[in-house]
Amino acid sequence: MPGVDPRLEHLERLRQWRGRKERNVELGGMLREFVREQRRVAASLGVVTESFEAIVPGVIARECTLVGLRRGVLTVETQSSACRFALDRFLRAGGEERLRIASEPTAQPIVRVKVVCKHEG
Repeated sequence: MPGVDPRLEHLERLRQWRGRKERNVELGGMLREFVREQRRVAASLGVVTESFEAIVPGVIARECTLVGLRRGVLTVETQSSACRFALDRFLRAGGEERLRIASEPTAQPIVRVKVVCKHEG
């Protein structure tokens, strides 16, 4: 456009570059990321889940969720403080050692177990 000040054109380009972009509100990307993360967690917990359910008493295991296994630390989430206490007592009484021995042949052995309660922040 003849007669338009180049400074105004530059300002308009700056507004477009620096302006807020439309947010992508589709769930597809988030869902794909969630599925990918869950597959990664499932792959890392494969044999450990079976060992955990076989070694830990059923009353305690039913109220626990295996959250992840990273760098040898198995993170277990409990439904209540009472379950956390019971699992902690079981692990200290030799349960953690039994889990460690059961995981030795796997690609990612357990070094220690971290117990967290779902309701604690």
